[in-house]
Amino acid sequence: MKIKNFNQGFIIAVIGSLVGIGGLFISYFIWGDASEAKLTSLLSYIPPLILIYLLYRVFQRDIDFGINGNTAKIYFTKGWYLFVTSGIILGLGLLSLKKEMMVVPKVSTVLIHLGICLSTGLFEELLCRGFSQNILVEGAIRDRKDPWKGIFTASLIFGLIHLIRLINNPELLITTITQGIYAFGIGLFLGVLYFKYKNLLVVILLHATFNFLGLFIGIITKPGNITGDIPISSAILQLVIILPLAFIARKMYIRDPIK
Repeated sequence: MKIKNFNQGFIIAVIGSLVGIGGLFISYFIWGDASEAKLTSLLSYIPPLILIYLLYRVFQRDIDFGINGNTAKIYFTKGWYLFVTSGIILGLGLLSLKKEMMVVPKVSTVLIHLGICLSTGLFEELLCRGFSQNILVEGAIRDRKDPWKGIFTASLIFGLIHLIRLINNPELLITTITQGIYAFGIGLFLGVLYFKYKNLLVVILLHATFNFLGLFIGIITKPGNITGDIPISSAILQLVIILPLAFIARKMYIRDPIK
């Protein structure tokens, strides 16, 4: 799928934003999480769109999203560590829950959670890999520079986007900073996969899978039992589990041939 003019690409980005905003409101109406539907949450979708505009105007590059190769094969054979990390996070969350804190979710709740994870994965991967990384990597190649710099910068943008949450929830300082740091590591891993295989669908699905498993604890916990910021010990543990993705990404970038 190749985007040959800015207007076409920007329309796709706006559609992706609307899908992401839809996920916020679904979360609000199903779980009553009003904080997710505040105006500040909606405004958090505006800076990424402005960023897309500026990147495109500066680099003026056509964008080829790409859905190349065997999606299922790449997803399962190359995304294994992401499955492991999200599974460990889910397992640790389950171990920390007391039986009286848990609830069996309805099938509809699980499906809605899946839909929200897919919509978030679609929006963030469309922005950070489909637009930002494509533009930055193509710019690096054009200037005869290492494409890794483009992947690194797009991943840094991915991490910084997660800090926008502080506008709406400043009390979740440790949680948000931790998410921003490990999102950078995940971004490097997804960025290298996308660079190597040029399949946007794979990174969308991997992103959604990580969110689905990593946040699944939220839908099996009774309301009111998960509140406040996480302790520093939990933040460090999450980073120790997830940040090796950055080293795996760098090794894969150097070792594996481009498909």
